[in-house]
Amino acid sequence: MDKLGIPGIQGVYCHPAAAGGFGMTAISLEQRHAGHAAQALALAAQVPGGAYYTKWIIAVDEDIDPTDVNQIVWAMCSRCNPVEDIDILRNTWSTWLDPTQNPPEERPYGSKALINACKEHRYLPVFSKRTALRKEIYDEVASRWREIGLPGEVPTVRAFEHEQKVVYHEVGGFEPGRQPGEEAASGPEKEPDKD
Repeated sequence: MDKLGIPGIQGVYCHPAAAGGFGMTAISLEQRHAGHAAQALALAAQVPGGAYYTKWIIAVDEDIDPTDVNQIVWAMCSRCNPVEDIDILRNTWSTWLDPTQNPPEERPYGSKALINACKEHRYLPVFSKRTALRKEIYDEVASRWREIGLPGEVPTVRAFEHEQKVVYHEVGGFEPGRQPGEEAASGPEKEPDKD
């Protein structure tokens, strides 16, 4: 993905349980423009590592760890509307060993599902906030676990609430500072003094 010049890619993972890594690819990205997730999905389906056999290509936001299947499933269930966010590529390159293609004469043709499990770009500023436990609350409850009579061991929490910057990379967006294309609206920028 780096060689293709796709910005904002935070991680790419091919899970080993998915046919040794060939069957599924998860891409974590920071959305920077309209269509960014769709672009990443389409390109991931065509690079050599994704074009051959890969059936499931899933894009998730940067707050999702692409190596954690539980987080991927969470994103698919809370950020993906199947009727709008799943595209199917038909008659794609597959393998003669694909057991889902029957009769065997149908091989090596397959298909791919491109699943956009990212927050809707047009609604990034108002998309439902991901809820998480604050670390200080967890620490307080964990230190008093037995005192307040809770059973078992203190559960392990892997993700805590943290402040996230709002990123919306279009003119009139929500990221602090001047956006591309705003120079004309707000006047020319001053050139720095040269010594």
